[in-house]
Order: sequence, then C-alpha cells, then structure tokens
Amino acid sequence: MRTARALGTAVLTLELLVVFFGALVAQFGGSTAHHLSTAYIWIGFGMVLLTYVVAIGGLGQGRGGCFSWIGQIATLAYSFYIGGFMPYLAAIFVVLWYFTIKILGRVLQAKNEGSDQG
Repeated sequence: MRTARALGTAVLTLELLVVFFGALVAQFGGSTAHHLSTAYIWIGFGMVLLTYVVAIGGLGQGRGGCFSWIGQIATLAYSFYIGGFMPYLAAIFVVLWYFTIKILGRVLQAKNEGSDQG
C-alpha cells in the first residue's frame, strides 16, 4: 500500500511541478503568453495546487482519488488557458494518472481481499 501511495504522490507532485513551470513561462516568457493576466495565472495555479494538496493528503483514505480527478480536470482547463504546449503535457499526465489509479486500485483490491480472508 505504501508503494502505491508513493507512486500516486510522485505522479501528482511531478504534474504540479510541470504546471508551476508552465505558469512561470506564461508570466515571464513565451510569445503566446503576453495577453494573459498575471492574477489569473497565479489564481489558477493556486486552485490547482490546493486541489492536489488535498488529493495527495487523501490518497491513503478514499477521498484522494476523487480530488485527484478534479485536479486533472482543473489542470486540463488551466493548461488550455496557458496555451502553448501545456495542453499536450496535461493530456500526458491524465493518461499517466489513469494508469496510476489502475495500479492503486489493484493494490487496494488485493489488500481488501487479503484482509477479508485473514
């Protein structure tokens, strides 16, 4: 269980780092980012950050999966606002998170089946 939770935490943390660097590029560089408001960039990042903090904290319990999917949707929406290559990166992380959830689900199911028989 601990390994599966660490895998989920690693994926969400890496995704959060990519979103943070995307926000930095949107604010300070990139030719497509000059029309973006600085306040909207950082408010959007703060919302994504808050969602992922709750999701990472809840991975051990049952609520982490729900908040992580909300975070994935928020990241996709935010990446379309940022523009550039961010929507492609967000889509890659959605697929990566899908497979992570499948692995987490198998581990939790095996744990539950083991505790029911034991």
